[in-house]
Amino acid sequence: MFDLIIVGSGAAGTFAAFAAARTNLRILMLDVGRPAPAGKRLGPDFLTLRQSDPQQSSYFIGAKFESLHNISEAYLSPKLKAPRFRFVTDQADALSPLAAHGFSPVQSLAYGGLANAWGAGTFEYTAEDLAGFPFALTELRAHYQELVSEIGISGTSDDLAYHFGSTEGLQPPHRLDRLSSRLLAGYERRRASFQERGFTIGRPRLALLSQDLRERTACNYDNLAFWEPQIPYLYTPRFTLDRLIRDGRESVKPALMISIMNVRSDCFSYSRTI
Repeated sequence: MFDLIIVGSGAAGTFAAFAAARTNLRILMLDVGRPAPAGKRLGPDFLTLRQSDPQQSSYFIGAKFESLHNISEAYLSPKLKAPRFRFVTDQADALSPLAAHGFSPVQSLAYGGLANAWGAGTFEYTAEDLAGFPFALTELRAHYQELVSEIGISGTSDDLAYHFGSTEGLQPPHRLDRLSSRLLAGYERRRASFQERGFTIGRPRLALLSQDLRERTACNYDNLAFWEPQIPYLYTPRFTLDRLIRDGRESVKPALMISIMNVRSDCFSYSRTI
């Protein structure tokens, strides 16, 4: 029934499906697909919630003190321990235990994978990075441009362009707060002196919209990205997967079918197909 089976709905699996969906292949993606928590979205912004919302402890600390996880448990990044982001790693260690020595792997059974809680830094490899690889940066360029158009990446041409790659197709950079503006201005006044000492400062490349893109709206600076999953302005693979599924439904030949597996203690069992 299918020409290609992709296991996992994280960034790698999503963009394998994204590339293959342009062909005539029938694609099946298998994933446990834990969803983000349902319910009222946080808002309108972090400051207002902190000043006036009587339920704020459940958002920022959690009913089970999830945000205090790192006090007594293995380290989790700030996003992963936030109450509304716990679905990203929920039950992953119990259902798919790992043995590791010298490093701490983190895995996800969520729809969209670990990228639900990523930091949004998005930049190309450089020719130096790829030295010794069997392919060159020039061979990747067209593929990078497709990703830039799909994801919506903000940035600019500055002193970090050497490290971050092409600026083609980027959205405008985001505005800086007062402290960041002063730091950048100070660097620009003393650029030569900084660079002599090996320091280069500039703006990041972020999968963070500064302009609307398709159904997604630009960043409104609500400062909730560390507390609320699936905010429209911050890219996660879910946006691409949802669109591939929607387009597949509307076509004669489905572009992508995803089977979501319901996890039981003894086995995987198929529960529903999107």
